[in-house]
Amino acid sequence: MKHILIQIDPLQLAGTNINGFPRYREVGDPSTWSSPEGYIYVPVLAEPEEDPVPGKVWVRNLTITEYGWAEIDADLEDDSNEYQGFEITGVTKYTIMKRLQYLGKWVTFKQLLLVLPEEVHDAWQLALEIKQDDPVFAANKAALCAALELTEQQLDDVLDPYSGMPEGEMDPTT
Repeated sequence: MKHILIQIDPLQLAGTNINGFPRYREVGDPSTWSSPEGYIYVPVLAEPEEDPVPGKVWVRNLTITEYGWAEIDADLEDDSNEYQGFEITGVTKYTIMKRLQYLGKWVTFKQLLLVLPEEVHDAWQLALEIKQDDPVFAANKAALCAALELTEQQLDDVLDPYSGMPEGEMDPTT
């Protein structure tokens, strides 16, 4: 199971690797993992498959024991900018571009877009955000990883709105 590094006080996700400790871990026994002082690893739970109760939505919920999900009222608004009446489930194409620039894969991705079937290329052009569970993405994930020479974890981080992955500079040549 995937685990994420969190800061204990104040309770928040670690934005990057801390003192050489990776932001995410999946391999090994979590009870044997060490972490930097003031941080711990907690499991990242998958979004519930069942629909939320009518009038509610699923939103990410960080606790000291897990990075899970909670149901909240659909019309509830808060000032956190993370949730304002809607659930953030995808990332913008701009964010994808910046993250791929950081990985040095943006130019390769642009070239890949040019050779995709017309309907896939059009879907990319018309999309406002890209979600990990998008059927076109899910069907082509392995091929995309191979073409970009990325691991599945790296690609998941590119498309995770909460990953905190670093972003590259505005350099169209990278």
